[in-house]
Amino acid sequence: MTEGAAKPPRTEADRDAELAAIRKQNGEILALLRKLIEMLLPKGESDGLKLEDLIAQLLALQRENLFVARQGFADVLAVLERDGHGHADGRVPANGNGGAHA
Repeated sequence: MTEGAAKPPRTEADRDAELAAIRKQNGEILALLRKLIEMLLPKGESDGLKLEDLIAQLLALQRENLFVARQGFADVLAVLERDGHGHADGRVPANGNGGAHA
């Protein structure tokens, strides 16, 4: 692709694929974290938070992060659409003028 070439518009499927990839990565990270915590926690002691409680808290944080990212993306699209630089389906014109002709 050349420097001046326009990128194809992002579609709902593109966003869904990106979110699916993020979810998969989060699952992998949590699995590794679980193994790490199991190695670090002393065996046989029941003081403090249980591993399941720690993971539940991490999952809640990850869900919140995904929600914030989605909301931020929706807000940016709404602003672009309101200002005439985007479309309701999330596409942003390559020329940046919202499809207006000179």
